Amino acid sequence: MARVKMMDNGFQILDLEMGYQTRFPTKFGGYYYASVWESPKVLGNKVIWNQDKEGYNDWREELLTDGVIAPPDTDILEFFVDMQEKRVSRNEGKNLTPRVQKMYEFEVTKLDYMKKYIQQGGPVYLDGKEPKPKKGKRSV
Repeated sequence: MARVKMMDNGFQILDLEMGYQTRFPTKFGGYYYASVWESPKVLGNKVIWNQDKEGYNDWREELLTDGVIAPPDTDILEFFVDMQEKRVSRNEGKNLTPRVQKMYEFEVTKLDYMKKYIQQGGPVYLDGKEPKPKKGKRSV
């Protein structure tokens, strides 16, 4: 029922057979489900979760390029660009402290990359070149 409700609200549910979920046995029986990009590390009585953010982002980009999920609608992207422009324009021309100035410059750079993404219709890389493919592909 929850799955259908999410799909009615515009979410796209991926099949579990895609292999993005894994499970870990818990101390008191049963299982804890997590993504394959998360790995637990037990330190004393605490569990610290390490995340492979680069691998996760590569997988998400792969979903887009393989056509498993549709790219975001440009109207929604324009909405986020408008929000970012308002954030930038609020601090434009103000006398900012060095820390706030650095944050402002980051927001301006973020806005530039958002606009480039809409123009190109795809990912924008920091150095302008697409990264070299990795030697081994992670099986998910």
